[in-house]
Amino acid sequence: MTQPVTESLPIAVSRAEVVAMLAGRRSVDELGRPTLGCCVAVCTRNRPGAIVAFLTSLAEQGALPEEVLLVDGSDGGDTEAVVRDFAAGHMFARSWRYVRVAASQRGLTRQRTLALQLATCPLIAFFDDDILLQPHCLERMVEAHNALGGRAVGVAAYIENERLTPPALWRLRRMTGIVSTLAPGRYCRSGFSTPWGFLAPTAASVTGDWLPGGATMWRTELARAVGFEHGFAGYGSGEDLDFSLRIGRHGALVMAGNARVVHLQADGGRPDGYDAGYRGLANHYHIHRWALPDRRRRDALWFAYAFVMDTLFRASGLLRPSRRVWTHGFVRGRTKFLWRLATGREANA
Repeated sequence: MTQPVTESLPIAVSRAEVVAMLAGRRSVDELGRPTLGCCVAVCTRNRPGAIVAFLTSLAEQGALPEEVLLVDGSDGGDTEAVVRDFAAGHMFARSWRYVRVAASQRGLTRQRTLALQLATCPLIAFFDDDILLQPHCLERMVEAHNALGGRAVGVAAYIENERLTPPALWRLRRMTGIVSTLAPGRYCRSGFSTPWGFLAPTAASVTGDWLPGGATMWRTELARAVGFEHGFAGYGSGEDLDFSLRIGRHGALVMAGNARVVHLQADGGRPDGYDAGYRGLANHYHIHRWALPDRRRRDALWFAYAFVMDTLFRASGLLRPSRRVWTHGFVRGRTKFLWRLATGREANA
């Protein structure tokens, strides 16, 4: 069995910011299965059970990754302990590395940046810690990359349990011009992005304007060059949309319909209503301003119209007792940001 070992730190993070670092390796003969020329990276915090479930699904893949990187922002050592125990009894990659970082390096974008610094493979797949890989998912993502050669910069896996027909709110958004289309995976110049869940199950590869960050494989060198924006923070912050729009200038973004995952939606990390309203809209404004190609005054006006109207629609949640408190905070947060934008306090931020 592989025994974890402490390694040196060949990354741009000080030793004071790294709480623990473990690694393990296996030979090709030990694996007994083919390995793919890719790295799998998972950024996590305080979800040891989710990590075990993910690694179990990874260990059951027909072909295994060359390397696995686990970047942990946990407060304690529970995740480190379960990774050590799991690695002692399971084969899930040719090599693996676990790094637990201090508070200064916590946050999805910072932890993903660290994973990019550590990765040694030409392709890197980022998965959320509450994702379960379905059979052959990883190799089909690699195949989708290879099929397009250098034209593909990113490939996503289809999330089986997030399929939905556009609900009433999205149909209302289309009717009122908040969005220009309900086609899946599109970014409208109003600042709204349509969910990939609108895509019916398919075995085909479908191109889009953005990819969901929770199950996506990128060209490593290009991802390093483009970089993650560390200003994004919190749950549902839009960092995947921002990164997709910027890296998508260099090639195709593809949803591989035959590569499947299940998203378990682990508890924890969800914002309150006010933070979701204010910070979510602030991040969308940042994306619209800096990531939208050839942004014009018309686009800025469309953004303002779209989010004012959508906030009014979302206020209907006040009529539902179970949603009243959260919706009140959400509408208050959005309204505050819109007011700051209207009075020029955010326009030049």
